[in-house]
Amino acid sequence: MYKLKSFTLIELLVVIAIIALLLAIMMPALQRVKKQARLAACQARLKQWAVIFKMYADGNDGKMMRSQGYNIEGFMWIEALRPLYKNPDLRLCPMASKIEQEERPRRFKAWTWFETDHGSYGINDWVYDPAPGVESIGGRPTKDYWRYTSVRGGNNIPLFLDASHPHGGPAHTDAPPAYEDMPPAWGAGNRMAHYCIGRHDGFVNSAFLDWSVRRVGLKGLWKLKWHRTFDTNGPWTEAGGCLTEDWPQWIRHLSDSY
Repeated sequence: MYKLKSFTLIELLVVIAIIALLLAIMMPALQRVKKQARLAACQARLKQWAVIFKMYADGNDGKMMRSQGYNIEGFMWIEALRPLYKNPDLRLCPMASKIEQEERPRRFKAWTWFETDHGSYGINDWVYDPAPGVESIGGRPTKDYWRYTSVRGGNNIPLFLDASHPHGGPAHTDAPPAYEDMPPAWGAGNRMAHYCIGRHDGFVNSAFLDWSVRRVGLKGLWKLKWHRTFDTNGPWTEAGGCLTEDWPQWIRHLSDSY
């Protein structure tokens, strides 16, 4: 009869060490795969939102939802589109699916509205259709609003994207946040901060007015055509004279491409 040979303590420790080493090697790769899966899931959700927005516009003579005034206009998409989707979690990016918690970085928080609605995407306020006769909403001239979905260059007009707030109407002069999770101060010159968040390793995902979806580098946010007179060669672009050292430290190393 053969005598079964058992592991010695040394052999057992060697096996454990090899397993630990393999885990250490594999964990970063697994984390990357996990992030890529969440990135893909986020883009898939935004693609569904692009379809929802298109369905609404097709049933509204090609127009976006009517703006009802500065205080509530940013939230009109929630009510206007509610009949077109059933699952409220569709408003949540997989990287920011937890409702607002103080200990979480701002880029990974979901916002809440009236304690009933939550989400981690936000609309570009400039796509709304202001009421006739209104010349300005919250300091924004209504002539700059897109109103209709059938416009030229729709592939560069952000519609709905990763955000820390349900809405915002950026200007080309808006400065980037001084640090990564800096909460934007309300008022002029900070609305881009709702979207300039490092949720996907230096990128955010966006649905555009041609119903396409792609990721955008944070520096590239200033190169998108947010409204009709938005200067895509403004002070925060290379064409506008912005240098690498002009960016805050947390965003400085990122690519200028978008």
